[in-house]
Amino acid sequence: RLQLHKLHELNLLWTQLLLKFMWTFSHAEIDGPDIFILCGESGSYSNKCTISGGLSHFSIGANAGAGILISGIRFEKATDTSINAFGPKISHLTIRDCVFEENTSTDAGAILIWYEDHVTAKAMYVVIEGCSFVNNQGDDAIILNRGGYLTVKNTYFSGIQDGWSIVVGQDGSLLLETTCFYDNYGPV
Repeated sequence: RLQLHKLHELNLLWTQLLLKFMWTFSHAEIDGPDIFILCGESGSYSNKCTISGGLSHFSIGANAGAGILISGIRFEKATDTSINAFGPKISHLTIRDCVFEENTSTDAGAILIWYEDHVTAKAMYVVIEGCSFVNNQGDDAIILNRGGYLTVKNTYFSGIQDGWSIVVGQDGSLLLETTCFYDNYGPV
């Protein structure tokens, strides 16, 4: 059972979330602070929540703010970046205990972090913890950080096709801790 814990207004494009999504065109938008999207009450991957298909799965909006948590979800088969993290540096997103598999994009196969298209824009803080990225494809990267603050901990990358596992540009930063890269196309 996928649960949404709402501490402030959550703006979703759909009024109901199901255990297994089969979207054909778009994503749910998170545009407020202190929102938890958990698989089951504990937010554990073992609760078996899957979001599958569509262009993308979630978009973190410019007004999202701090305190956003996505935990325990399998994201698969998005065709235009699974999670778009579009927000200024006052926004904070944590992705924990999730699996990203067979997502594709011409930019970032799994996660795109950015705020504005000019070099001086500072994007949001994103922490990825205890996740797996398996058999994803992005022309640029699987995680593309354009000006954001990215921390990746205890995470696994394997079977990355085309682009690199992680690319950081536009004065973004990367803190990498205890992370494994195996059988991937390019370096970090």
